[in-house]
Amino acid sequence: MMNFQQAELYTRIQEFSLDENDAVYPFSKRLAKENGWSVEYTKRAIEEYKKFAFLSVVAGHTVTPSEQVDQVWHFHLTYTHSYWDEFCSKVLQTQLHHNPTRGGNVEHHKFQDLYIQTLASYEYFFGQIPPQDIWSAPHIRFGNDTNFVRVNTQENWILSKQLFQFSTINLARLKLRHLGNISPVLLMPFSLGLIVANNEPLLAASINNPLSFNGYEFLWFYFLLAIFAFLCAIILRLFFRTSVNNSLGESSYLDAYELAYLNGGAYRAVDTAIAKLVQDKVLTVSATGHTLYLENAPSANSHRLEKSIAEAMIEESISGTNSVPIETIRTRVISATNSIRRNLENQGLLVSDRQARIIKIATATPILVLLLLGISKIIVGVSRDKPVGFLVGMCIVIAIAGLSLLAKPHRTRFGDRTLNYYRSSYSNSSDIAFAFALFGSAVLIGSLADLKQAFASSKTISSTSSGGDIGFTAGCSGGGGCGSGCGGGCGGCGGCGG
Repeated sequence: MMNFQQAELYTRIQEFSLDENDAVYPFSKRLAKENGWSVEYTKRAIEEYKKFAFLSVVAGHTVTPSEQVDQVWHFHLTYTHSYWDEFCSKVLQTQLHHNPTRGGNVEHHKFQDLYIQTLASYEYFFGQIPPQDIWSAPHIRFGNDTNFVRVNTQENWILSKQLFQFSTINLARLKLRHLGNISPVLLMPFSLGLIVANNEPLLAASINNPLSFNGYEFLWFYFLLAIFAFLCAIILRLFFRTSVNNSLGESSYLDAYELAYLNGGAYRAVDTAIAKLVQDKVLTVSATGHTLYLENAPSANSHRLEKSIAEAMIEESISGTNSVPIETIRTRVISATNSIRRNLENQGLLVSDRQARIIKIATATPILVLLLLGISKIIVGVSRDKPVGFLVGMCIVIAIAGLSLLAKPHRTRFGDRTLNYYRSSYSNSSDIAFAFALFGSAVLIGSLADLKQAFASSKTISSTSSGGDIGFTAGCSGGGGCGSGCGGGCGGCGGCGG
């Protein structure tokens, strides 16, 4: 609610432009850059500053600005001719001085009360509540906003504390199905990062831009960052290898061929079936020729993989071949193991194709960020005629090591535990199928020695597993994957000196 004189004053203030018409880099652009504001937000902040200036003349009491309005005011004061000779003298027609707080509890409460009065006057004269994204509530204005500091964004990184609002307790409470039985040790780096972020909001602002480091400083920084990045990549790989389908760690009984597939993939399963058929005298083997002969038909209750091998032998015999190379049988019956794989995936023992893609993306991300930083520094170094040989070498080593982490994992972590359980339970098994599935060709002795020699001389075919999953000639597999405000400087300010 304004009278005629007040409306005339408000019109003059609104018509006053803080930007010079012929300026290449005007007031508003400088203000936006100084505070990291968008163009639209800067425009609104300037409008609120003008309303504050109006209130300083007509409110009848000392007024106190919000943090954002105070930043505009501070900046306008540096344009001394515009502020004193134009704005105060001709527009406000009185002097508007900036009076910082003298500190202490008395001053704090005084300016807090004045700020509350300012908000009330704003609503009275403009008929609306001040926008909260510019005029914060009193407890925020004289609470969080008093921690405002000025930071050089060219030399420092700034991360919002809101990005790290999850505490370690919140993280532990997340009920993600794929979280599984993750060891608390694996969560320690994340927990430590969250604790630091929650308690040191200016930590990120205190880290200098690494691209500004000299060569020696950057190499040390990059080396430590590489350790952290690879640690994150390994932890993420372990995390996403957690079983989605069987988070409780329960599975049904596995037969020898499922164990063979779990241990070494499709070819291990096929080789296990061949060993069982040789022991049952369905097949005979030529150690020197690496070939198989069909002697008898498998029993009616034989496993479907055994029957597939016998059928492949019969088809080859019909074509006039009495002996069939081991490699031919492997190729012919490999598709018969698809149902075994699906069953293991459904039990959460094998990594599915979708899960494998997620693992690769999650593992590659920290390594890729690390390489991009190194490449950026190389470009900066070359542009400044600085030696970059050591850094190039580090990037090459990181790229090679990173590629090794991108191998498709074979088993889930639950699959690793299941396999280890069966190994300990069947360490002395007399069943050749279980023994070969778990321990490989090392168990082929006595009458099966010729088969062992044939396997050893045949072409080694590796499975798709990583980190210890092996070809058919190995004896045992390993792990399966990597196994602000004026309160800081002013507290509150305002007052019309006119």
